[in-house]
Amino acid sequence: MDIKVGNGGKPNAKRQARGHKCYWISTRDSKVAKLSGKGEVLWFHTLAEAQAKADELNAAQHTGGVVTRAEAGTLQATVDIYVKQIDERVAGGSMVHRCGQNYKKAAADWCAWLGATTKACDVEPAHIKNFIIDNYKKHREKTWSDKLKILVVLLDIARDQKWTANDNAARAVKLFKKTKKTEQEAIDGNIARFDMTAIRELITQAHDLDRGNAAWCDGLAVSFAFQTGLRFGEQAALRWSAIDFDKSRVRVFTAQRVVESGKVEIGQTKTSKSRRVVGLSRQLLQELRAWKLRSPFSGDDDLVFPTRQGSNQSCSSNWRKRVLHPLCDAVGIERLRWHDARHFYASVLLASIGRDWGRIADLMGHTSSDFTRKQYGHWIDTDEDDDADVVGDALWN
Repeated sequence: MDIKVGNGGKPNAKRQARGHKCYWISTRDSKVAKLSGKGEVLWFHTLAEAQAKADELNAAQHTGGVVTRAEAGTLQATVDIYVKQIDERVAGGSMVHRCGQNYKKAAADWCAWLGATTKACDVEPAHIKNFIIDNYKKHREKTWSDKLKILVVLLDIARDQKWTANDNAARAVKLFKKTKKTEQEAIDGNIARFDMTAIRELITQAHDLDRGNAAWCDGLAVSFAFQTGLRFGEQAALRWSAIDFDKSRVRVFTAQRVVESGKVEIGQTKTSKSRRVVGLSRQLLQELRAWKLRSPFSGDDDLVFPTRQGSNQSCSSNWRKRVLHPLCDAVGIERLRWHDARHFYASVLLASIGRDWGRIADLMGHTSSDFTRKQYGHWIDTDEDDDADVVGDALWN
């Protein structure tokens, strides 16, 4: 039933001068009631304001999106809008389905954690931080960071809907940082578990994934990551024009990143040092040539490692869970993260070309050689000659 505009008293100049609100909107439908904090209706100073709000609610009601008092401004109502936005992006091809599902799950998690009926205007930074503290050990720091970004988006939606005038509470929450010792121990542990024979077997099995009628480039993506050390965002943004088959190298100058809205964008790498040239082994060049011949997306502007729709792979967790983890299980080694392929690449460089920190930093895309030395310096114990094909030779010779 349409929402009507009513008159709560004669709107004369004297009443309005005293600040009295003379116009109101309500409905006979009990589901659209108590839209204000104190009464059964919303009050307005002018007829135009009241009519505008009534028209807004009527339009929402006619499209199935009417917000009831019980739902107005709740996290559940906010999540519903977010889910609709995600579904539209997936349908339009700007987001991978699996990535969309992950975003929607993160939004649903916040709805469950903070309460579906909790009003967005009632969410405080202390509520968010206390929940994270109580549950911090359940997820890695990166996972919490990603989940917090989703909550930022949800509370921004609530502001856009005028369900809250508060500052975004999620933006005020700062996650705990792991100590440098813990970070270094993690890197050391990753390097220590790299067994050349096991990694060679992992890549060999990855090649087998790309054979057959339903084959794609998943195995090649794994092989490429271990042999070039590119960050996930750099590899996902790679286009065929960046591959120089004649000079056996790849030019890294673009990267993709997820912005606060959850949208994936491709642009230049974050720093100038990240823009670099990385050599390609003979084995890897053969694999790339073979993939380009059978790829339906082989133009210069096409992505080297696209989805089956030709769009960019937006989540490293997609490849990790669907491809990398099963390969690790098959080989019988501990499950690796996608970034571990980068650590492996660094470990081979260190063992092969020694203490040429400047060159290693350039190949890794590090901001400075001091950072490279700090991360990996204590692990090196060799000082061998430079070799342009060290990673490929280490794997296949």
